Amino acid sequence: MFCCLPALADTQQPFSFDVNAGTQGAGISIGYKLNPSVRLRLRGAVLGYTSNENWSGTRAELKLCGNNVGLLVDMFPGQGNFYISAGLNFSENKMRCRSRIYRVSDMAASATLGGTEYTVTEGTHADIHGKYSWNHAQPYIGIGYQSALFGSNTFYYSADLGINFMGSGELTVGSSSNLRYRDPATRQFKPVTDSVLETSIRKEGRDFFKIADDLCVYPVLQFAIGARF
Repeated sequence: MFCCLPALADTQQPFSFDVNAGTQGAGISIGYKLNPSVRLRLRGAVLGYTSNENWSGTRAELKLCGNNVGLLVDMFPGQGNFYISAGLNFSENKMRCRSRIYRVSDMAASATLGGTEYTVTEGTHADIHGKYSWNHAQPYIGIGYQSALFGSNTFYYSADLGINFMGSGELTVGSSSNLRYRDPATRQFKPVTDSVLETSIRKEGRDFFKIADDLCVYPVLQFAIGARF
């Protein structure tokens, strides 16, 4: 049924602008058709999500950020409605987490994170934080469909389906200097190292890391409504 819908004429209105939403968040794109078969497109989107959770008795805040900008080349075989896209997406795809352990009065506070016991030696609290991120530059390939909206040559709708190649994810961690962990061998509290903390965070968030460590591509599904001028 799609093949019967009208394609957009290209000679008088080479520029395009649209608003879109999808798996990369909400954003806009600007396009310019070099000729009836080739279009250059710059698109950007913002994705944000925050969740407050409880990790083994500590308060945790998880933030997902997915700000990105992509430069694409769209090729229209036969100058029709369908197009093939390729380009490069510059992304800030990352997951941030922050967990806080509080100290009550003059008593040392302790919490178990991923099976490891931590304690606050001084002050009112100590923070644990981590960031899981992927490559900033991500090649993109995909397909799309664009057609006139309500039979107009000015307004259109479109849909994109593709993938960003993100590469392997990387976890970086850190903590307050007043935090100690209990060494399972000596049962003594020692200064926290990044390797000990990373192990705890990975164990606590094992369901997330089981997926994230094997996730090297990000699916892109985007719908847009726009105008040509």
